[in-house]
Amino acid sequence: PRDETNMIFAPEFAHLFTPEQREIFEEAIERAHAELDRLYSSPTPPQVVHGDLHHENVLIHGGRLQPVDFEDIINAYPIQDIALTFYDFRYYTDPARHDYDTLCAAFQRGYTTRLPWPQEYANQIDILHLVRRVWIANWVLQREPAGVHAEFIERETERFQGWLSG
Repeated sequence: PRDETNMIFAPEFAHLFTPEQREIFEEAIERAHAELDRLYSSPTPPQVVHGDLHHENVLIHGGRLQPVDFEDIINAYPIQDIALTFYDFRYYTDPARHDYDTLCAAFQRGYTTRLPWPQEYANQIDILHLVRRVWIANWVLQREPAGVHAEFIERETERFQGWLSG
């Protein structure tokens, strides 16, 4: 995404990965690239999508939902935008107050009153979450203090394993 260089396996970060972690990251990156390649080889062209459509970027005005904050607009596929919304539901919504599956189902019900649901296969949204996590890993290694890298890699390895085995 965003034409950023993948620095995850750059020499300055190589010491952070055990051989097993590197293998899991490589598989995650391969799976992420495969999904993006599949999407972008479609005869249907990408379109402009919000790129950051979560509950804090949607306001109610005149009884209607209105998206705001368009700084992350991207040329992508609607399922990518939905995956980012669901990603926010999964990682940034208080699970004690809101159930992930209930939020996703409500979103899908609302979405399908206007457009057909664009998900092409059962775990496509999870694979697109993996795409997002790979991007975040790249970002963290390049921009966060070195002291957080090892713990981050360990946590991401566990998340990647879950997606790859699921």
